[in-house]
Amino acid sequence: MHSSAPANDTVLDHLAACDGEVADFIAKARSAPAPQPAPGQPGRAAAYERARIQASHLGMDWQAYLAAMEWRHATASALLMGETDVIRREPCPACRTWGLIWLAAHKAAMCVNRHCADRGQPTMWTLAQLAAERSSRRPQRVAN
Repeated sequence: MHSSAPANDTVLDHLAACDGEVADFIAKARSAPAPQPAPGQPGRAAAYERARIQASHLGMDWQAYLAAMEWRHATASALLMGETDVIRREPCPACRTWGLIWLAAHKAAMCVNRHCADRGQPTMWTLAQLAAERSSRRPQRVAN
Protein backbone atom coordinates (compact mmCIF):
# COMPACT_ATOMS: atom_id res chain seq x y z
CA MET A 1 0.00 0.00 0.00
CA HIS A 2 1.31 3.45 -0.89
CA SER A 3 0.67 6.52 1.15
CA SER A 4 -0.79 9.53 -0.58
CA ALA A 5 1.36 12.52 -1.42
CA PRO A 6 1.37 15.27 1.19
CA ALA A 7 -1.13 18.00 0.44
CA ASN A 8 -0.35 21.67 0.78
CA ASP A 9 -3.53 23.13 2.32
CA THR A 10 -2.57 26.65 1.21
CA VAL A 11 -2.37 25.54 -2.43
CA LEU A 12 -5.62 23.57 -2.14
CA ASP A 13 -7.38 26.59 -0.61
CA HIS A 14 -6.01 28.80 -3.41
CA LEU A 15 -7.25 26.41 -6.10
CA ALA A 16 -10.69 26.28 -4.45
CA ALA A 17 -10.78 30.10 -4.42
CA CYS A 18 -9.81 30.15 -8.12
CA ASP A 19 -12.58 27.68 -8.91
CA GLY A 20 -15.03 29.87 -7.01
CA GLU A 21 -13.99 33.01 -8.87
CA VAL A 22 -14.33 31.27 -12.24
CA ALA A 23 -17.77 29.99 -11.18
CA ASP A 24 -18.76 33.54 -10.18
CA PHE A 25 -17.57 34.82 -13.56
CA ILE A 26 -19.66 32.18 -15.33
CA ALA A 27 -22.70 33.00 -13.19
CA LYS A 28 -22.42 36.68 -14.14
CA ALA A 29 -22.07 35.79 -17.81
CA ARG A 30 -25.11 33.50 -18.06
CA SER A 31 -26.57 35.57 -20.90
CA ALA A 32 -23.96 34.20 -23.31
CA PRO A 33 -24.37 30.78 -24.90
CA ALA A 34 -22.90 28.06 -22.70
CA PRO A 35 -21.16 25.32 -24.70
CA GLN A 36 -20.79 21.82 -23.32
CA PRO A 37 -17.26 20.81 -22.31
CA ALA A 38 -15.44 18.31 -24.48
CA PRO A 39 -15.78 14.74 -23.22
CA GLY A 40 -13.04 13.89 -20.77
CA GLN A 41 -12.02 17.52 -20.21
CA PRO A 42 -11.16 18.11 -16.53
CA GLY A 43 -13.56 20.31 -14.56
CA ARG A 44 -11.15 23.21 -14.01
CA ALA A 45 -10.05 23.31 -17.66
CA ALA A 46 -13.67 23.08 -18.80
CA ALA A 47 -14.66 25.97 -16.50
CA TYR A 48 -11.94 28.25 -17.87
CA GLU A 49 -12.81 27.27 -21.46
CA ARG A 50 -16.49 27.98 -20.84
CA ALA A 51 -15.59 31.36 -19.32
CA ARG A 52 -13.44 32.19 -22.39
CA ILE A 53 -16.25 31.35 -24.79
CA GLN A 54 -18.78 33.36 -22.81
CA ALA A 55 -16.40 36.31 -22.57
CA SER A 56 -15.91 36.25 -26.34
CA HIS A 57 -19.67 36.78 -26.74
CA LEU A 58 -19.86 39.52 -24.12
CA GLY A 59 -17.18 41.86 -25.41
CA MET A 60 -13.73 43.19 -24.75
CA ASP A 61 -14.27 44.35 -21.16
CA TRP A 62 -15.19 40.80 -20.17
CA GLN A 63 -12.30 39.38 -22.16
CA ALA A 64 -9.84 41.75 -20.46
CA TYR A 65 -11.26 40.90 -17.05
CA LEU A 66 -11.00 37.17 -17.75
CA ALA A 67 -7.43 37.51 -19.07
CA ALA A 68 -6.42 39.37 -15.91
CA MET A 69 -8.17 36.81 -13.71
CA GLU A 70 -6.50 33.86 -15.47
CA TRP A 71 -3.05 35.49 -15.21
CA ARG A 72 -3.62 36.24 -11.53
CA HIS A 73 -4.73 32.67 -10.83
CA ALA A 74 -1.75 31.16 -12.68
CA THR A 75 0.73 33.55 -11.08
CA ALA A 76 -0.66 33.02 -7.58
CA SER A 77 -0.48 29.26 -8.11
CA ALA A 78 3.15 29.51 -9.21
CA LEU A 79 4.02 31.74 -6.24
CA LEU A 80 2.39 29.29 -3.84
CA MET A 81 4.58 26.58 -5.32
CA GLY A 82 7.67 28.71 -4.68
CA GLU A 83 8.23 29.88 -8.27
CA THR A 84 8.90 33.55 -7.49
CA ASP A 85 10.61 34.13 -10.84
CA VAL A 86 7.18 34.54 -12.48
CA ILE A 87 7.09 38.08 -11.07
CA ARG A 88 10.44 38.95 -12.70
CA ARG A 89 8.81 38.45 -16.13
CA GLU A 90 6.56 41.46 -15.59
CA PRO A 91 7.69 45.08 -15.94
CA CYS A 92 7.08 47.47 -13.08
CA PRO A 93 3.87 49.42 -13.87
CA ALA A 94 5.47 52.67 -12.67
CA CYS A 95 8.92 52.69 -14.25
CA ARG A 96 8.56 49.90 -16.85
CA THR A 97 11.85 48.26 -15.82
CA TRP A 98 12.27 44.59 -14.96
CA GLY A 99 12.95 45.26 -11.29
CA LEU A 100 10.02 43.46 -9.64
CA ILE A 101 10.64 40.91 -6.91
CA TRP A 102 8.07 38.99 -4.88
CA LEU A 103 7.78 39.67 -1.14
CA ALA A 104 5.81 36.74 0.27
CA ALA A 105 5.41 38.38 3.68
CA HIS A 106 3.60 41.33 2.03
CA LYS A 107 1.87 39.26 -0.68
CA ALA A 108 3.02 41.89 -3.15
CA ALA A 109 5.69 42.61 -5.73
CA MET A 110 8.17 45.37 -5.08
CA CYS A 111 10.21 47.32 -7.61
CA VAL A 112 13.86 47.43 -6.62
CA ASN A 113 14.81 50.01 -9.24
CA ARG A 114 15.96 53.02 -7.23
CA HIS A 115 14.78 55.44 -9.95
CA CYS A 116 11.22 54.23 -9.40
CA ALA A 117 11.35 55.23 -5.73
CA ASP A 118 13.29 58.44 -6.46
CA ARG A 119 10.43 59.69 -8.65
CA GLY A 120 7.91 59.06 -5.89
CA GLN A 121 6.21 56.27 -7.82
CA PRO A 122 4.52 53.37 -6.02
CA THR A 123 6.95 50.53 -5.48
CA MET A 124 4.58 47.82 -4.17
CA TRP A 125 2.04 46.05 -6.37
CA THR A 126 -0.55 43.39 -5.57
CA LEU A 127 -1.23 40.57 -8.01
CA ALA A 128 -4.59 42.15 -8.80
CA GLN A 129 -2.88 45.46 -9.68
CA LEU A 130 -0.26 43.70 -11.82
CA ALA A 131 -2.96 41.67 -13.56
CA ALA A 132 -5.00 44.78 -14.37
CA GLU A 133 -1.90 46.59 -15.65
CA ARG A 134 -0.90 43.58 -17.74
CA SER A 135 -4.40 43.29 -19.19
CA SER A 136 -4.46 47.00 -20.12
CA ARG A 137 -1.15 46.61 -22.01
CA ARG A 138 -2.35 43.55 -23.89
CA PRO A 139 -3.25 44.23 -27.51
CA GLN A 140 -6.96 43.76 -28.09
CA ARG A 141 -8.09 41.74 -31.07
CA VAL A 142 -11.33 42.68 -32.73
CA ALA A 143 -13.26 40.25 -34.92
CA ASN A 144 -13.84 41.38 -38.50
